[in-house]
Amino acid sequence: MKRSPPQMKILAKAAVGIWLIVLAYFVWQGVMTQEWEGDSLAYHIPIARNIAAGRWGNFDNWLEYYPGVGELILAGFMKLEIPLNLYNVAGWVFLFWVVRELGEIWGVGKDGATILAVAVGLLPSVVRLIPTQTVDIWIAVFGLLAVDQLISGSVFQLKDWIKLGVFLGLLIGTKYSGLGSAAVLLAAAVWKTRSKNFLVAILVAVLVGGFWYVRNLVDRGHPLYPVGATNFHMLERRTWMIPVYYPAKFVEALFSEYLIWPLLGIVVTVTVNSNRIRWLGLLALGNFIVYLFIPAGVENVVSDLRYIYLVIIPLMLAVFEWAKIHKREEELGILAILMMAVELTQLDYHPKLFVIVLAGWYLRNWLPLRLSPR
Repeated sequence: MKRSPPQMKILAKAAVGIWLIVLAYFVWQGVMTQEWEGDSLAYHIPIARNIAAGRWGNFDNWLEYYPGVGELILAGFMKLEIPLNLYNVAGWVFLFWVVRELGEIWGVGKDGATILAVAVGLLPSVVRLIPTQTVDIWIAVFGLLAVDQLISGSVFQLKDWIKLGVFLGLLIGTKYSGLGSAAVLLAAAVWKTRSKNFLVAILVAVLVGGFWYVRNLVDRGHPLYPVGATNFHMLERRTWMIPVYYPAKFVEALFSEYLIWPLLGIVVTVTVNSNRIRWLGLLALGNFIVYLFIPAGVENVVSDLRYIYLVIIPLMLAVFEWAKIHKREEELGILAILMMAVELTQLDYHPKLFVIVLAGWYLRNWLPLRLSPR
């Protein structure tokens, strides 16, 4: 594999330093603060409490019938008495790891993959969710694990279909929209392999994530409850209505949550003549179509853009692939770090905490040079 420019190593170290500052900040916040976010208090935490208590149905609150794989992890935090505001900190660390793996497997280089992973972790939409108990970061982790599986080898064996099925099962078991994303990823696997073994992946996915749908069918008479409830009016509004009827609000929200990454990703995937980049563009398009049919209202357009992580991250990977092809990695790395710096404005100022992290980062990079033989 061709090595990245030497400047990329410096940029990657700077990106990791920024990532460590943000990690330390949210670990501190997670230990020192209480749960506060609306959706977390309304149903994510109650679902986790039900799981921790061994209650699986007959709930008074219809919100507690949502799929609960993400809350199963949260229930583990409860059992272990870990502060719940660290739940998405753990998901954020996993997200860094899986995006970095994705970048390396794809071939953008170790340093490029590191910068990509930090850039994803420092997206405004992602940072906003770190101190909450929402499941969208975990959805991104599970979906990207499936993408990693898709691109990790040229030949799909039975064990690969089983692994893919596990990741798709985690997707569908975490959120109803995971059904659509799982279908997109399964279609990508079938297109790549032309194999009938995709039925194995479907079976495994159902075994891993299907419990919640069976529970709802038995307990409430509908596998997607509360969708089947007569008073469930959210389905009257679809996300596709927002870019159609309120395009300016949608574009403004898109820049707010993802800065210029969507613009770069769309330009690259539409204009560059590369099958690899086109594949990433189609993967993003498929997941964007899923997003368009999620129930949502224009008043929540900014918040609801957290549903498109599996759109934005493939687009970002496409931009890094383009930079590698055209030898613009250093410029893209600098731009990525500038966008990370913009995102740091969301953090409160804790000088003692930041000084400790900065000193640790510096010593970690300085000591090996001093101790190495000349």
